[in-house]
Amino acid sequence: MHTAITLAACTALILTLAACDQKPAEASPAANTPAAGQAVVAFTPTPDLGKDIAALPRLVGTTRAIAAINADLDTLDAAARESAASCDNPDGGYSRWITQPMTGPAFVTYAISEEYNCGGPYPSTGQTTVTYDLASGRRLDWSDVLKAMNANNGDTEGMPAGSVPIVYSPALAAWYVRTIKAQIAGQDGGSEWMDQCAPVFDAEEFSTNGFRLSVDAEAGGLTVSPELPHVVQACGDAAIMDAPAMRANGVDARLIEALATAHAAGNWAPKE
Repeated sequence: MHTAITLAACTALILTLAACDQKPAEASPAANTPAAGQAVVAFTPTPDLGKDIAALPRLVGTTRAIAAINADLDTLDAAARESAASCDNPDGGYSRWITQPMTGPAFVTYAISEEYNCGGPYPSTGQTTVTYDLASGRRLDWSDVLKAMNANNGDTEGMPAGSVPIVYSPALAAWYVRTIKAQIAGQDGGSEWMDQCAPVFDAEEFSTNGFRLSVDAEAGGLTVSPELPHVVQACGDAAIMDAPAMRANGVDARLIEALATAHAAGNWAPKE
């Protein structure tokens, strides 16, 4: 059983079972038939790994690329099971939620939000995003996507299987500082944010700060989020690298075009 998600097709997507408010088995043939020029990305829901522990929806298809992506999703789900098993809380101290910031064409992104309440004074949270190229079946390598910015991937040794590396780039850090200040300046409360957070980004050592990136159809670009210490995490707003900025920084045209198509079509889930 699977659900086909066509570009510009659905106004809402329930990740666990259905698109367009219909159960997969009840979907009409028209809902699964793409119009001319549209691409189809289909997912099949996967049972939860445990209470409040969502599993990653698998891609439907028989290509080598899809098989490779699904195998990597298996690895990520297995790591989540290990996290749940190692969390010392009989009431269920580990939780996991999944969203899909991009559901085609050409690329799919999964965002994994986790909460750990394993006996410490406060729960901790984490967010990981991973984007797959549907042509190759491989994850996007940000050191390659942002090669013109001399981006490098951080070390994942000792981290859970499938961990996504943090990205380091002085050029990306400089771009982020310029962009986030301009982005915040026009918002309500922007002056207060600047007073409190500008020193974090003006510090010389921020050039060595790491970032997490995501291909985000709703935002229409790449979301760039700094990895900050807990004490200043409130300053870590995501900056959006839009199409002109991506072109200026040497991002491949195929990714830029796919994002534009996905944004226009509403290819993300769930929708608010």
